[in-house]
Amino acid sequence: MAQEVLVVWSEEACAVPPESVLDIRANFRQIAGAGVAGARDLAEWRSADGTIFALWSDGLFDEDTLISSQALPHRLSLGHQFGSTDARSALSTPLESVARDADGRFALIELADTVRYLTDPAGLYPLYSRRWFERGRAFFALSNRAPVLRLATDALSLDALRNFLALGCALDDETLYANVRREPPGVLSTVTSDGSVTRQLAGALSPEDFADNSDAIAASEQLMGALASGLATIPGQEWLLQLTGGNDSRLVLSALLRRGERIASATFALPGFPGYPLTEDIEIAAMLARELGFDHKVYDFAQFGQTLSHASSFETLRLRSPGNVCLSDAIEFDLPVRPGLTLIDGVGGELGRGSFDYQLGVRGDLSIAKSPREFAENYVSRMTYQRSNRPLIGQAFLASLTDEVSAKSDSFVSLGFAPEHLNDVWFLKYLATWHGSKTSLVDPLRRVFSPLVSRALWPHYFSYLRETNSEPISRRMLAALAGPHALGAIPVFTRGAQYGGAAERLRRRAWLEHRRTIERSSDDVVDHEHVRAKRLAALGVEAVEGFAPGLLATDAVVDLLQQRDTAPARVERVFTARLATLALHLTDVEPIGP
Repeated sequence: MAQEVLVVWSEEACAVPPESVLDIRANFRQIAGAGVAGARDLAEWRSADGTIFALWSDGLFDEDTLISSQALPHRLSLGHQFGSTDARSALSTPLESVARDADGRFALIELADTVRYLTDPAGLYPLYSRRWFERGRAFFALSNRAPVLRLATDALSLDALRNFLALGCALDDETLYANVRREPPGVLSTVTSDGSVTRQLAGALSPEDFADNSDAIAASEQLMGALASGLATIPGQEWLLQLTGGNDSRLVLSALLRRGERIASATFALPGFPGYPLTEDIEIAAMLARELGFDHKVYDFAQFGQTLSHASSFETLRLRSPGNVCLSDAIEFDLPVRPGLTLIDGVGGELGRGSFDYQLGVRGDLSIAKSPREFAENYVSRMTYQRSNRPLIGQAFLASLTDEVSAKSDSFVSLGFAPEHLNDVWFLKYLATWHGSKTSLVDPLRRVFSPLVSRALWPHYFSYLRETNSEPISRRMLAALAGPHALGAIPVFTRGAQYGGAAERLRRRAWLEHRRTIERSSDDVVDHEHVRAKRLAALGVEAVEGFAPGLLATDAVVDLLQQRDTAPARVERVFTARLATLALHLTDVEPIGP
């Protein structure tokens, strides 16, 4: 399995590569050289005609193949792929066949007389590319790290800045670097002779996924199949379940218990969550472990030095991030568990609970939009933060964001999706642009397995009748899989207004009245992490205003940054972290100590 990959294609063989190619190679060697301990030397490959050059770290799956071999095709695999054609057998299987049933977080790259590559259906393992002309020739470069492809002369993307500040991630395929784009998910691509790219769908979402064929029992069987296939491909069967107090990891837990697996689980204590370090996630996960008798550990990120000002978080973003991944996510993915372990999580479970309509709770109802324009207006209104009912983004930029969402929604409808499908179409895109982009930050030796986002589950997720009052299919799957286990007797934690609505959270936490005392105990304690983030954010405000006047609603942002340093509200914490992230990318800021 490759860890870091760079492929450069040129229209003609270059005896002396241009400066841009040399710079990209240098970027790659710097990033690969900063990888984890134990990575092998860089492997190198060239096509027979000299038009394709590839570098990668950690070698091939077929470790007996000499790295200088000209055997065709030459296949590289990244991430965690499972399905009837697993990553090892995929070496000798045509990419078209692999594309029909491949699942997981992965990318495959084939090197022969041209370049072909396959992205996973959900976009959870991103590839980035750039295409340019120099010396009268066409060039194309591909890598799993966006900063590899950035040149010093590149401009920043104004759209990417707008989208990151408004949404916390990319809207579509943009990165912070104007000439570097993210490759679309679920697509088999071929670089043609002129350097352009032709694409064919290979697992991408389609209108057929919305046919009315929902069945909780059949969906549960599909989940069990995906889990079995994915577990079989984990090296040494060494894995760790990321257990929270929520619905999704509990559904994965129930499937693991049904298989008779020995459970090893962990919950991460993240500064800023209510009641930290004893968050509701930790308390409920510990209850599950005690009741069901499996191993459970708590990892406190702050005790391991993961902070917004920590140098490792800065370095992670600079070397791996496409520029629109929040600094707080760099902390979350600098996991204090040993490399080589596969982390199993519940990412994708929201698709079985109503996508944005569930995640946004009472602020949702995006599936009732009657037109792409209505959806776009509701989406932007609900996804962007405000301070005291004042937007934090300038009105002109919010209007342009709405126009872009509307235009893209129009294109989805033209492909056969109905307006009521846009809620799910955009949430799946959000999984790629937010969760998928965060994958860029994961240690190269650690895999992430997300069984709930398996491609086989999509028709079940998207087809149930949401106008009824029936339970979401993921909850019906949990009931079907839980069996004799007391999973249903232990309360579920819904994360405030973001997951299920504040009213829903209060209703479900009556059993946890003591939480009010725990959480209020920190109301008068200075949040030093937030204070450091605010210092970085002030630099971010200055940089953004210099680059894009009017992008920030300055008065509202200044008011937000002047709020108290104890128990900051979610909007204050999240938007401050976004501004701190941009300070890192737009200035020469260094880590800020306590």
